[in-house]
Amino acid sequence: MRERHMVIVVVSVGLTMAHTAMSEVTDLLGDKDGFGVGCPIESGRNYLDYGAYYADYGEPADPEFTDKWLVSDQSWTHSYSLAGATPVLAGLEIFVAGVENTAGGSADVSVGGTSIGTVPGVDGWDDVTRLLTFNVPVALLTGSDLVLVDVSSVWDGWIIDYSQLTIETDAGNGSAPIPVPGALLLSTLGLVCIVCARRHEARR
Repeated sequence: MRERHMVIVVVSVGLTMAHTAMSEVTDLLGDKDGFGVGCPIESGRNYLDYGAYYADYGEPADPEFTDKWLVSDQSWTHSYSLAGATPVLAGLEIFVAGVENTAGGSADVSVGGTSIGTVPGVDGWDDVTRLLTFNVPVALLTGSDLVLVDVSSVWDGWIIDYSQLTIETDAGNGSAPIPVPGALLLSTLGLVCIVCARRHEARR
């Protein structure tokens, strides 16, 4: 009977872990070095306190679009493999300075040709840093996702430090994750089975 008890425990715990396990897939373009000049990665800094316009602070391993002053739209591609896992949530994080520093402007951010949000204009001409996050609908994910930042003015200068796409998946078990109450229910059922089995054994 002890063996039966052990099987019940293993099955119960295994079901709970399999349906609640989550994994994370991350694709980072850039190296989070504050535009190559050590600017703190947070919103509200003045870029000119750390770097100069039209300078290239990129290193050989940096993507072409990072750590240098840009004028015009920019695009790049996040490439990754989900290895059979089902995406549940996804988010795009970018750290920029200088883009849309006019009150009436806005830059559109899209993934795979679909807009996921905008970089709103700010009042004033200071080239402030902005740490931006956007929700990405999982239906847009293909494993090779084109990101486009479409600025409203061809003269809008800006700089980008990095772009990071983070995807939460169901760990590749092919089923949607069960909410925590469901996981607890599985564990409870397992314990009830153990109690019933012990009572049955005691009566024999």
